[in-house]
Amino acid sequence: MTSPSMEPFVGTAEVTAFLGRDRNWLYANQDKLGIPRYRLGGGWRYRLSEIERWAEGHRSGITETLSA
Repeated sequence: MTSPSMEPFVGTAEVTAFLGRDRNWLYANQDKLGIPRYRLGGGWRYRLSEIERWAEGHRSGITETLSA
């Protein structure tokens, strides 16, 4: 795996595809669920390794959490 400092940022399309959710869900739940992100250049950017760790950390309640 690439180190976080060398890992490229990705946009919402990549994150929503990774999570299997749409953009509206992502934006509506970023704060509430603590989805890791960066505000860069007027938009949100993400690192997929951080999204993956976040999802793993929510494994026990992932069905309920992702249904929100």
